[in-house]
Amino acid sequence: LLLLIIILVTVIHRFTAVDKDGRGVAPSKETRRTRLGKAQTMRTIIGRYIGPKPDWAMSNVSDEIINSNLYDPQPGMGKDGRPVYLPYPKDQQLYSINRFNLAVSDKISVDRKLPDPRKVSCRKKKYQLGNVNTSIIIVFHNEAWSTLVRTVHSILNTSPQHLLAEILLVDDFSNRTFLGKTLDDYMNNLMSVRGVDIKVIRSPKRIGLVGARLLGVEHAKGLILTFIDAHCEATSGWLEPLLAEVKDSPNTAACPIIDIINEDTFAFTRSFELHSGAINWNLGFRWYPISKRVLIETNGMSHPDGKVKFRELINPFKSPFMAGGLFSINRDYFNRIGKYDPYMDIWGGENIELSLRIWMCGGQVKILPCSHVAHIFRKSSPYTFRPGKSIGEVLYTNLARVAEVWMDDWRNFFYMVNPIVNKTLSKVGFETAFTGLEARKRIRSELKCQNFSWFLENVWPENFFPTDARFFGRIKQDSSGACLQRPIVQAGSGKVPVGAVSLGECSSQLKIHQLFVYNHITEFIMTDENVCLDSGSHPIPTRQAMFAPCTESDRQKWKHTNQSQLVHVQSGLCLESPNRSRVQLENCKPMKPSLKWILVDEKWH
Repeated sequence: LLLLIIILVTVIHRFTAVDKDGRGVAPSKETRRTRLGKAQTMRTIIGRYIGPKPDWAMSNVSDEIINSNLYDPQPGMGKDGRPVYLPYPKDQQLYSINRFNLAVSDKISVDRKLPDPRKVSCRKKKYQLGNVNTSIIIVFHNEAWSTLVRTVHSILNTSPQHLLAEILLVDDFSNRTFLGKTLDDYMNNLMSVRGVDIKVIRSPKRIGLVGARLLGVEHAKGLILTFIDAHCEATSGWLEPLLAEVKDSPNTAACPIIDIINEDTFAFTRSFELHSGAINWNLGFRWYPISKRVLIETNGMSHPDGKVKFRELINPFKSPFMAGGLFSINRDYFNRIGKYDPYMDIWGGENIELSLRIWMCGGQVKILPCSHVAHIFRKSSPYTFRPGKSIGEVLYTNLARVAEVWMDDWRNFFYMVNPIVNKTLSKVGFETAFTGLEARKRIRSELKCQNFSWFLENVWPENFFPTDARFFGRIKQDSSGACLQRPIVQAGSGKVPVGAVSLGECSSQLKIHQLFVYNHITEFIMTDENVCLDSGSHPIPTRQAMFAPCTESDRQKWKHTNQSQLVHVQSGLCLESPNRSRVQLENCKPMKPSLKWILVDEKWH
């Protein structure tokens, strides 16, 4: 028995011990494999995810636990953004409440300070802000105490007090007991101690992210609105660059670099800065590397030798879309251009709609490398929806509203590649789904906004959407009658369709993995998710062709000749397929049938 107790104590110590730097002792490699999931990548929608529920259900967690504030910070845990490891059985039960490791969060101080992720040159920058101030708007619905309060503390700890007009916490009809009077009392006390106006505004019913943010805007008094999700941690110097950009350019939505807080260990990871926001064919938000065009425009310097040199990337750069969870915008400008679409339900698509409206109506969206805010990334959403409405019904209805108002002919393309949207609209009812749509169209007309074609040509020319100037359709091998296809990935999985090129039966039905856009000017063969036909890296002349993320490199350029051959521009080799499982590059031979590829147009509008 004594031996058993010693073993048990040793095991517990192994999982919960904190080293001298305040970091939980890492479990074994095998244990780490069984933890709640891999770290979330930056490809997913920030803050509001759609995905399968975990294996355990909320019904397994008692009301007592759900309504308990278990915040119990331990000295040193999570210090400087280091990971914390706790026993798996304990965090498994609590994980389902907020879809992140609540047990770990509750052990970390709400006042923890993250490392300063900025470049040295950013830290040296001075901003002339004058009398500018901002209203911070934080919407929450049944948020964990520790993450919500840590968000507020991080803002107070990293922001000059004179810049904070107020912090507005908008409660979207939470029912967890500690988010009631307990939260009110805490924030009132914090306000008196810190000298910053903090208000809790409560909605009498569930109105969703858009409605709750609009409620916050109604109460806001700051010259600039700063929206931030309820599970973030601001870092040193995050606010000044955002406010300076909006002050100097009132029609700009200024977005920070979004760093990563791991959902399991709450470890801090500095994010890659050279990315901008975009969308896929489903209108899902994505992060892609910024283009060479934007890089040169933002940081390029011409030299006498004709080459372009690059400064250190600290200047704000343009982004076609914003993630939506974190940004600053001039309050009067936000109101003048129509705020949010008030008929967008709960969440989903509001960032796409606002981004298009800003760009097409004379504004711009920028990302600021000198501003960093960390955000918890999670794989699924903990939020409840309206009774009788599924996640899909809410999201697809919202996205259909975006397409109807802002995408012109491309709305037909959206419906074509997303047949589930039409089914959803039929179920919900078109009249219900499109309530108030004419008012949104009038805003576009009154603001004299540009069309979607202008947006693709001028704001996001690197896009992979079809246009009248591009080929769109299937690429068929003349000899076999089979069609080129990219790897198939499950919808909503977050996986990128990269890998070996193959051939498949050309279907009369629509198959997304067989549809491509060929830009005759740039010579890129593109498809959804910013994926391009690539020469691969195997030895020539039998190099296997691949689909890879588009990089604008020469190895992804192809020329479709008068002989119907696809010639790889860099190597001069031709695309060929000796069998359906392998597509490769080999020497061009004019009379060889397997080297001929027919571009079969697909009508998209």
